[in-house]
This record gives sequence, structure tokens and C-alpha cells, in this order.
Amino acid sequence: MTIFICLDDADGLAFNHRRQSRDRVLCEHIAALSQKGVLRMNTSSFPLFSGINAPNICAEDDFMQHAQPNDFCFLECADPTPYLGFASCLTVFRWNRRYPADLHFSVPECWKKVRETEFEGSSHPTITQEDYVKCEN
Repeated sequence: MTIFICLDDADGLAFNHRRQSRDRVLCEHIAALSQKGVLRMNTSSFPLFSGINAPNICAEDDFMQHAQPNDFCFLECADPTPYLGFASCLTVFRWNRRYPADLHFSVPECWKKVRETEFEGSSHPTITQEDYVKCEN
């Protein structure tokens, strides 16, 4: 499975159980990256994708319990650490800003960055995409 998460410059993931920010172009980008599989997300994330052609979205409150090896999972407001053992890829989208945060996540050392790209968002001039794979033992 591939896990998608969004982080700020201080590795902030969420504040007061809510997302730090959102960006329409980022959602379109995630939909495009996941078009060959199921894109799983929480029901609270689903409205971010309204108006985006993504018939592969499956929104459930317990979506991670149903994730399959070829699925794409968009995690907001939850620590991805418990699910990393099931993932083969981790994609981090960085807001390139610092927001208030009380939930943080740092990519563990056992994950290797294989690619970094940037694109322009709708509300963020630059969003950085970092793609990671598990290191071989």
C-alpha cells in the first residue's frame, strides 16, 4: 500500500485533531497518482475531493482496516506509524510553511527517499512531494 500524508516544515501533521491546511491542486494530484487503485480515506477527508473526477475513492471512518496491498491511503490527522509495516511506499507532501501543530511525524530512518519533486498548488506557491520506499534489511 502507499500512504499519503501532508506535513509542514516542522513535521507537523495536525492541530487539535484537524488538518493544518488544504489545497485543491494537491487533491487533484493525489487523485491522479492513485487512479490505478483504490484511494482510501476518512469520511472527513472526502469533501476535499468534491468536484474531482476520482471514482476510485472509498471513504470510511475505519478505512485503514480495509486497506489492501495495492491501495492508496490518504491519512490526515492520524499518526501513520502503526500502518507503516503494511506500506511499501510513503509519499509526503510538504506545505513548505509552518503551521500550529500538536501531532508530528518524522519519516523513520528505515525509509529511503527515492524522489523529490515540486509543483504549484492552488493555495500554496510550492508543494514538495517526497517519495519513500522501505530500506532493504
